[in-house]
Amino acid sequence: MMKKENKSPASVWVLFEKNSELAYLDLQQRLLDTEVGRPLEIVNAAVVLIQADIQELDTSFADVADLTDANRITFFKQIRPKFVALWLFYLERYHLILNKPIGAKPGIKSFYESELQHLDYFLKRYGFYYSYFRSGMSQTDHLYFLPDIKMASVAPELPILPGMSRTPCDYLFARFLSCELIVQYVLAQIIDLDKQNLSLPAVPDLVKKKKGQTQFGLSVDQLGMAVRAALDASVVKGKSFQSLCEELAPMVVTASGQRNVSAGSLRSNAYTGEDVDKHVLIRAMEKMIRLIKEY
Repeated sequence: MMKKENKSPASVWVLFEKNSELAYLDLQQRLLDTEVGRPLEIVNAAVVLIQADIQELDTSFADVADLTDANRITFFKQIRPKFVALWLFYLERYHLILNKPIGAKPGIKSFYESELQHLDYFLKRYGFYYSYFRSGMSQTDHLYFLPDIKMASVAPELPILPGMSRTPCDYLFARFLSCELIVQYVLAQIIDLDKQNLSLPAVPDLVKKKKGQTQFGLSVDQLGMAVRAALDASVVKGKSFQSLCEELAPMVVTASGQRNVSAGSLRSNAYTGEDVDKHVLIRAMEKMIRLIKEY
């Protein structure tokens, strides 16, 4: 992942951050290529890819010399949890697919709604840490995200595979990220229930994308706001917001795997985005800005 060059510690760290982000985007693309086959085959292939990338990420991080505490906090708070979150997401999604009831629409919908309740309970149980995670707080980062701090895990009851947790809070932040991915996936399944013929044994997220579709790491709400902003900023010209949504919707696959995105949902959600969606979109834009500056 990393190339050793004679550079200052600061420039080496900037290069590490850039390469880590590119590695994460590459991993997401390779995971899309595994989305064909039986659920067990898919999750096994995904887990192998993710674990290998986490090991390579850790090795590259260990090779970076003269790290500051700020660098290490960034790694264990922002960089590493994203990779671990993908590992958690694929495992959790596999169990959802495995345990989904066979039968009428109300039973399946109730199953998904129950899962949303479990996720909501988990986020409320760790409400203080989730607020810390969501709001971008940093007051106690030196306690939560430095591996040499002798502090017990803030969530000792959570089952953790060896090597997935390195600091008191990095694994919990990965769980928060994976919960948000699962929420998007479950909501997409609930929406699909109202649009699909349930007599067809289809699992939408396990089928290859239609030709001409592209998957984005954003939800429908976040994509709608991005499209609206591009139009309002005159990055896209000569089109109305409605016509632009109508052209883009058939080509869009959301982060959760939803493929049947409608122009209406893109358009309407752009005006009703929640603060959480704005925060996620802004973070994505900030990463793009940082990368563009380094090109």
